Amino acid sequence: MVNPQSLPERHKDFWELFVNNWEKENRGAFSSFIDSDTAVIDLGAWVGPFTLFSAALGAKHVYAFEPDKCAHQFLNENYSVNPKLQNKITLFDFAIAKDEGILKIGPLLNRPLGDSTTTTNGINLSPVSAISVDTMLNTCHINTTKKICIKIDIEGSEKDILEDLINRIADIDKPFLIIIEFHPFCFTTEDSQRVEKAIKKLISISDKFSFKQRRRIGEVKTYPDVDTEWTGELYHPNGLFDITFHRS
Repeated sequence: MVNPQSLPERHKDFWELFVNNWEKENRGAFSSFIDSDTAVIDLGAWVGPFTLFSAALGAKHVYAFEPDKCAHQFLNENYSVNPKLQNKITLFDFAIAKDEGILKIGPLLNRPLGDSTTTTNGINLSPVSAISVDTMLNTCHINTTKKICIKIDIEGSEKDILEDLINRIADIDKPFLIIIEFHPFCFTTEDSQRVEKAIKKLISISDKFSFKQRRRIGEVKTYPDVDTEWTGELYHPNGLFDITFHRS
């Protein structure tokens, strides 16, 4: 699904891991949910692993958002070498934000350009265009599909869009799969409080959810469907975890 010659050495290593079951739980959730009636929204598409994977699973359409210019270049290259999937994929170079306008983004310290780009704690910042959650969802034509799948991995900026996204999702009577990677090391205490409230609302409109700890350094740890563990992680200075939300 990629042109290996176009990728930096780090990306080549990643694709080998991806082929060998990178993020096994998330891939399994995608595989069980996505079909020809599903619109997939990939926020923080990076170089396109879940964008391409979703299209290959037969999604009705995949909308991939990656504002980092370096990552978007490789995303576009990987899209270009997959002609059989192109009619199912639309690429955007917008960031998603609370308000429309211009954001400044940059990589986290000690990460290369095009990797782990964030509006929070970033260095060597550069301006990008941003659109609101409402504009994003309207652009993705979610009213034309029976199911919605959303993956969010935007390096801490989830704190700025989560409330608006959940308010919109709560008003949409469709099955959904939402997978969010949370980055509490980018949050203030106030941010964590707002995110905790938003997570609880999303849980309340979901049939089920699951939590997976993904500490920045250390082994993955999976917990049962209880909120005590993720609540603690939300305030951890090195916290990093996924929550999967599902509604049938």
